[in-house]
Amino acid sequence: MKKLDVILESAPKPVAGAVNVKLEDHSGRERLLGSLASGWMFQALQLVSGFVLPRLISDRLGHGSLGVWDFGWAAVSYFTLLQAGVVSSINRYVARYRAAGDFDGLNTAVNSVGFVLKCVAIVIALLACAVAWFVPQMMGSKLAGLTTEASWVVLLLGLTLAVQVQGAVYGGVLTGYHRWAIQNGIKTLSTLLSVGGGIVIIFCGGGIEFLAGMMMLAEIFARFAQRVAARRVCPELKISLRYFSRPVASEMIGFGGKGYVNVIAQMLVNQTSSILVASTFGVAALAIFSRPRSLVRSLANVIHSNAMVVVPMVSAMEGAGKVAEIRQLAISASRYATFFCLPVMIVLCILGADIVRIWMGDAYADQALISLFAVSGLVEAAAYPLFRVLMGLNQHGRLALMNLAAAAVTVIGTCVALLIFRADLRWVGAIIAIPSLVVSLVLLPRYAARALDIRFGSLLWRIWSKPLLCCLPGAACCIT
Repeated sequence: MKKLDVILESAPKPVAGAVNVKLEDHSGRERLLGSLASGWMFQALQLVSGFVLPRLISDRLGHGSLGVWDFGWAAVSYFTLLQAGVVSSINRYVARYRAAGDFDGLNTAVNSVGFVLKCVAIVIALLACAVAWFVPQMMGSKLAGLTTEASWVVLLLGLTLAVQVQGAVYGGVLTGYHRWAIQNGIKTLSTLLSVGGGIVIIFCGGGIEFLAGMMMLAEIFARFAQRVAARRVCPELKISLRYFSRPVASEMIGFGGKGYVNVIAQMLVNQTSSILVASTFGVAALAIFSRPRSLVRSLANVIHSNAMVVVPMVSAMEGAGKVAEIRQLAISASRYATFFCLPVMIVLCILGADIVRIWMGDAYADQALISLFAVSGLVEAAAYPLFRVLMGLNQHGRLALMNLAAAAVTVIGTCVALLIFRADLRWVGAIIAIPSLVVSLVLLPRYAARALDIRFGSLLWRIWSKPLLCCLPGAACCIT
């Protein structure tokens, strides 16, 4: 029996007395355009706020306050590791049980992971209190006289993260029901509240501790709004400890953990390579090295964010036994991602130095380095929807291990190249690019082809042929 058939056999079946799910399409395709459009709006707002607030803090409150603000976010960001990716499992299981009409299973999944996240949130809150208490003792001389402000910032941002984690189940219910427009709308309003309130606070003479408080209030608003919306979207939802199931919680933690291995792999590659470059060549070289990576990562994040809608769609199709539609979605989503990434990659490979020169200046315009990061980063982004499809089928564990192995090869290769052979930045870029390309172009599609019961060559052809044919004339024009 084929692998996809085995997966579908294990999918939850409609229970007695359940709603006849065949009368309604639960895959989310009817809302796909609205979901993507709302996601683009939220990303645009995030981008704008990322430019506005830091500049205002620096201009109105000083460089020291901006440094403390950055330090606060850096300190609490490590707390996110405690949830071990379990948040990513919620919408997959909600969509799966909803498609099967099994609302008892849905409530069990939501309450099981919700209990785990509440425990994690308590730990995060306690850690935030501890770190806020020790900040003046540990870094008092390096905080530019802002020790009290730093303590409050760490405490309030840590509590903000705790609120975010404990309420994540309601966002998972919304996205499991494919209500991405509602989810992104709430996140947009929350961002407007935090940024708008932050701007008012800064112009009224408030400090960064008040800004952190506004962030927490905005997060409380977002989670309350998600809770109300989730109960309206899913009237069958019941929040009660009697639905808690340790086996279900363990299964969902295992599912999320497999995806979280990718996050660890990315952190391993990005942070370690940057530290090695800075320690070998200095921070000026790191700035040159990081600019093309930042540019490519910003473009790739568009695909990464939009591909998130695929997981609950595939899970719903899996629950309904729609094998052919899962296969077609995998091909179409990957092809559309390639249509976006390939032209950008070609432009950066040909004109990247000119673009970066206009943006940052002549010192940053290394065409070879830009091309290496453009090819590896954008090919990886084009393959991301395929990974999300496998994630919806709960077949992403082996791929996560492949990415972790590629990250280990990258780190070891970078260490050898820099510490032994004293290679230049271009060699480091190549060492980072090659393992990523092997996974994205060979290992991931081959594994996906087996899971989807399609030939490897046919899968690559159906994804890449049309984008390549469409982009060749433009590439020729750029070259000439």
